[in-house]
Amino acid sequence: MTAGSDVQRIRLQPAYVLHSRDYRDTSAFLDVLTPAFGRVSLLAKGVKQSRFSARRAVLQPFRSLLVSWQGRGDLYTLTQVEEQGKPLILNGVWLICGYYISELTQRLATRGDASAELFALYDATVRELAREASPEPLLRMFEVRLLHALGYAPDFSCCVNGHEPVDPEMQYRFTPEFGAVPASLAKGMGLPVSGRTLIALERQDFSASSVCTEAKQLLRGILRHYLGDQPLRSRELFKAYAKK
Repeated sequence: MTAGSDVQRIRLQPAYVLHSRDYRDTSAFLDVLTPAFGRVSLLAKGVKQSRFSARRAVLQPFRSLLVSWQGRGDLYTLTQVEEQGKPLILNGVWLICGYYISELTQRLATRGDASAELFALYDATVRELAREASPEPLLRMFEVRLLHALGYAPDFSCCVNGHEPVDPEMQYRFTPEFGAVPASLAKGMGLPVSGRTLIALERQDFSASSVCTEAKQLLRGILRHYLGDQPLRSRELFKAYAKK
């Protein structure tokens, strides 16, 4: 990194494109994920012009990149991009899963908050999707580890007072603010979940299909708490794919 007159110049950082949108007729805004600088917003000037077609072809989702940028504030200008290794190809439901983890990361990761853990998680998950690993356990693993990487993960193994361990044979109600409460004491508050699933979440073990299904509903509620009211667009892609 070099600096002069408050201009930040960053060279060849590992990155993935999380999201892009057109800017005027010739350029695009990009959100990229990097290990050392977290989520970074870049302006790719002229990338839609024919003379930059090679650069445009590289700036696609799920491609392992090296990017350089410069500028001030929260929006920088892309100055260089290189692809690392062979492109990762995602098809079918795995492609939709890729859009889902990208959207989650873009929505939840704070701009400029460095996290090598988050970058490694995203990179590993994309590679598993490219080899067509079982989607549901993989997504549950990503969601839990994303919460950990961002500092949002609760302790799934203990009740709300932090002293009593979760009983796999009991039923609980769970809220992101307070954690697990025995269902008999919760007065309908929170999301219903079994102790068995809470323990599996803490262990990050989604090998049982019944646990994976229940964990999906609980994690959806926890993520909604942090995402706010704006729905995830990738969920609509899952619905459309399921109708085929």
